[in-house]
Amino acid sequence: MASTAYRNHVRDVRASYDGRYLFTSGRLHNIVHMLRFNPHILQAQAQLGGKDLISFNKLLEGGREGEIFKEMKDLFYYSQLRFQDINRYDRREVTPKIPLSKIPFVMRALGYYPTE
Repeated sequence: MASTAYRNHVRDVRASYDGRYLFTSGRLHNIVHMLRFNPHILQAQAQLGGKDLISFNKLLEGGREGEIFKEMKDLFYYSQLRFQDINRYDRREVTPKIPLSKIPFVMRALGYYPTE
């Protein structure tokens, strides 16, 4: 895996017509990066990972029944409450997804501090 970072936010990501390259552009600078992209490798990695990230559970102390997993689950639901307005009193919809914008809050609550 290769990673290219911008000092500020990425403004846009586009794929070439043949799907072999990704082009990214920064928000504040006139910089465009071209990355070679191989979707077959990503598909192979996804298959090795197993269904529903089960193979990653053993990487957590205590696995799926451990305290870290339970805390991550609580934080996931709490982030849904924040997204749906925590002061609402009506019935809420629980979904298996949270907005990408809430991921930094979950990561920080777990003790990992990614940059913006």
